[in-house]
Amino acid sequence: MKKYLIVLIVVALIIIGAGVVYWKLAKSTSTNPEQACTEEAKICPDGSAVGRQGPGCEFAECPVAQAVDETADWKTYTNKVLGLEFDYPKEWFVREEETKYNKRIYIENMKGGENYNLSNYPKDFAMLYIDYWGPVYDNRMTYDQITKEKSSFSVPKITINTNLIPIDIYESNFVPGQESPGPKIEAYWQYKGMTYSAYTKVDVELKQKQIEVEILKKMLSTFKFTK
Repeated sequence: MKKYLIVLIVVALIIIGAGVVYWKLAKSTSTNPEQACTEEAKICPDGSAVGRQGPGCEFAECPVAQAVDETADWKTYTNKVLGLEFDYPKEWFVREEETKYNKRIYIENMKGGENYNLSNYPKDFAMLYIDYWGPVYDNRMTYDQITKEKSSFSVPKITINTNLIPIDIYESNFVPGQESPGPKIEAYWQYKGMTYSAYTKVDVELKQKQIEVEILKKMLSTFKFTK
């Protein structure tokens, strides 16, 4: 009799142990279910693709695009008298001159720009100007006069701030039939009692005008006032 009782107890313990193991396995499976994600792909802004992953089969994060500094290899122009610095393309050249109207900084894609005139500019020539003048040039408008005049025209304006110095940028778009059609940028600001203007050349080929506009926009973003 005792023998049968022992056998029954052992069998009962085995059944109970098996039940406990099965319960734990079932609980683990229900808590962490294995789910096969669909083979879909999401196209990211940089052209790469990511798939679904994880328990919720959510799309993976797209790679973070690294900002490219297109002016990283440009040269730097420094004028300690004016307290002005800006970057310009490494293949371009800078020269300065004084006219009866103002002082001027030329930024050109060819050396020897002073030897060109309206009759012999090469087709691939590009030029930017930065003019600056003070009260001594009484034939030039002040910054306030320029702002007032520009506000009377329907020319789009944006203002950027460099070292807390606002630079007003006026951009005109291509208008067929104009005497000199094509994009154009003019920028104006004042600093330390001087009025400044920066603009693109108006009498070059259309392709060069587009290049000038892009270069001047990037240049203006690098301006630093150090004085």
